[in-house]
Amino acid sequence: MKRRNLHKIHIIILVVVIIYYDVSLLDVVYVGTIHPYHAEVSKLILNAGKSVLCEKPMAMNVKEATEVLNLAKEKKVFYMEVECLLLSMIM
Repeated sequence: MKRRNLHKIHIIILVVVIIYYDVSLLDVVYVGTIHPYHAEVSKLILNAGKSVLCEKPMAMNVKEATEVLNLAKEKKVFYMEVECLLLSMIM
């Protein structure tokens, strides 16, 4: 299976989790997909009312970045771009 298709599967899994399971226990969700999917996945999570820590870069262009930031403001949740979060946590 192509790497690109694997990330589509991850997005579908995320949507299923958000829709069908109780995500009220989550405070924040970390986004570490490949770069082209950062904005798309972040918007799914923000629409579920959850805060996001997104691996750098947060989006592929200014339009996507603006959409994500405006959505975070609209939903009144925290959004932050991070760099190598998991690596820095274990080092």
